[in-house]
Amino acid sequence: IGVQLERKQDDDWLLRISLQSFWTIGRVIVNGLITGKQLYSQYYGLEPGDIFDTYKHEHSLERIRAQLKKEGYFDGQVAADLVYHNTNKLVDVVLRIRRKQQFVIGTITVQAVCAHTPGGSESNAVAERAQKILCKRFTSNYYNHQTLTQAAQALKRYCIKRGFGAARIQL
Repeated sequence: IGVQLERKQDDDWLLRISLQSFWTIGRVIVNGLITGKQLYSQYYGLEPGDIFDTYKHEHSLERIRAQLKKEGYFDGQVAADLVYHNTNKLVDVVLRIRRKQQFVIGTITVQAVCAHTPGGSESNAVAERAQKILCKRFTSNYYNHQTLTQAAQALKRYCIKRGFGAARIQL
């Protein structure tokens, strides 16, 4: 709120009040998906009633893109249309999400490198077992970052049981 007081004449005063406000979020609408709208709208960091912030808006779009990639939608597209309502200073956000094709894991190659016994039978046995575990779980299945991370943790536990406590798993 801005207030100005001006003296017009001897006994006359002019009081000017200017009202200023921020743009606030009206609605967040997700288009382009049949299912999963609620899942992706939770990654949008602004809610109805919040002050519209372009930085938070762009950051939220990046979070949605990152989630799409974690689910294997590497070619997914995220865009937003902003609809401004001047009468009540609201911004409706219309998110347009296109998942496109989910990537499938083709082949998996496991390479065991052992610092103490290069090419040893024990490290080869671990590599063969890891190859079987991962191929069975992932070959011809859709990519999912969470599932892949869980498999890497299981593989790490297997390596520890086999005496390779300092094993490093790289994906």
